[in-house]
Amino acid sequence: MMPNPFPLAVNQSVLRMDVVGSSSGGAHRQGHLDRAFREVLDIALERVRFDRRYEQYLWFERIDGDSATLSFGASVPKAFVLGDFVLRELAVALGHVNRSVSDAYRLRVRVAVDDGEAVVNHPQINGEPVVTTSRIIEAAPFRAAVANALDQDFGVIVSDQFHHEVVRSGDRGLDRIDFRRVDVEVKDFRGSAWVHVPGGCHCAPPLHH
Repeated sequence: MMPNPFPLAVNQSVLRMDVVGSSSGGAHRQGHLDRAFREVLDIALERVRFDRRYEQYLWFERIDGDSATLSFGASVPKAFVLGDFVLRELAVALGHVNRSVSDAYRLRVRVAVDDGEAVVNHPQINGEPVVTTSRIIEAAPFRAAVANALDQDFGVIVSDQFHHEVVRSGDRGLDRIDFRRVDVEVKDFRGSAWVHVPGGCHCAPPLHH
């Protein structure tokens, strides 16, 4: 696809995903996790393609080994992105891929979600939600929560804005999901975000300054 010389920003839901502990265990394990990660994304995305309301829903997909960035267009409800794609289909795909591997080769991922104006100009995506997801996914309380939940395949962190606009709305039952507020200090980012790890969030209390 030829880059558009004059791309415009449009509202999108942006997801950043990172594989947990991908750099340890040697080349064979790293290669397995990269392949498993791609398989999980393929399975989860194929499952949501069955919903004909959201054909042409995926505006951007980039996989860089042990990380990925996805964006969904404004025509796709944000509650669908979190409730159906992340909390259901991604979770099911992870369970499928991990069902026959040892704990050492089990794929675990961190997921960050935000929404806002972003510019897609393949192979790049830029904008505030892209920056925000790249920061909150590195939040120390979130990393610790996922690291401590060894029996869980994933954890998700959403921006404060996304939590206020989407989770608290209750669509797709999201207001019944246990999210915990954490403080985020990563590079130039200072703010709050909300963490959910299935089975309970192993988060430290938020810091107050």
